[in-house]
Amino acid sequence: KTSMGARMLRKWIEHPLRDKKEIEQRLDIVEECISDYSLREDLREYLDSVYDMERICAKISYDTVTVRDLLNLKESLYDLPNLREKIELSDKKLLIQIFEQMDTLEDIYHLLDDSISDRPIGTIKDGEVIREGYSKELDEMRSIEKNAASILSQMELQERASTGFKTLKIGYNKVFGYYIEISKSNLEQTPDEYIRKQTLVGKERFITPKLKEMEGLVLNAETKINKLEYEIFTKLRSEIENYINVIQKTSKSIAIFDVLCS
Repeated sequence: KTSMGARMLRKWIEHPLRDKKEIEQRLDIVEECISDYSLREDLREYLDSVYDMERICAKISYDTVTVRDLLNLKESLYDLPNLREKIELSDKKLLIQIFEQMDTLEDIYHLLDDSISDRPIGTIKDGEVIREGYSKELDEMRSIEKNAASILSQMELQERASTGFKTLKIGYNKVFGYYIEISKSNLEQTPDEYIRKQTLVGKERFITPKLKEMEGLVLNAETKINKLEYEIFTKLRSEIENYINVIQKTSKSIAIFDVLCS
C-alpha cells in the first residue's frame, strides 16, 4: 500500500530470515492479521492515506521539505491514534506488542494542524501558508494589507473630525506617498503636526508622523507577511527535525505493518 512497505518487502526478500524463531514469529503475526478480517481491513484502509514518511524525513534533514510535504506528513499521522486504540482493544498480542513500541506522534500532528493552512496557495514564497490565528503579528499584517483602503478612509474621517476641515482628504502618489490634502482657506488652522510637502493651486499637501507610520505598514505589508511566513515555516521545520528519529521509527513500524498485512 505504501512506498515504505514496498521498500521493506524488497529488503525482506533480498535478506531473508534464517533464524527459525524469528521466522515463526513473523508467520504468527501474519496469522493474526489473517484471522481478523475487520482489523486487517482497518489497517489497510489507514495505509491508503499514508505518504512516504521516510522520504519526508530525508527532506526535513536536508532542509528541502515543502509545505505540501508537511501536509502529507500530517495526513499520514491523522488516524494513527485511532488505529492504535483498535489494535490495543483486540486480542492480537503480537500486533499489540509492535504497536506499543510505536509513537503516534500526536504532538507533531497538532503542531502541523495548528500552524499550516489546509489549502495553501502554493509554496512558502507564495504566501498564505501559515494558518490564521497561529501568529498574532502575522494576522495583524494580513489585516492591514487586506483592509488598507478601509483603514485610510477611517483615518481620513478622524482627521476631518479633529481639524474641522470638511474637504480634507487623504491621497497617494508615487513621489510623496500618502498625503493629507487641504484647501488653502484652512491653512491658518493647520495643526502643528502637519508637515508641508507640496503646494498646488488652491491646495496644500501635508504629511504627519501617524500617516507616515501607516504608510510604512501598508506599503511594506506584503514583504513583511512573506518574511514572517518564511520565518515561522523555518521554525516549524526545526521543531519537527527534533522528532526526526521518532518519525523514522514510526515510519519503519508502518512499513512492517504494510508488508505483514499484505
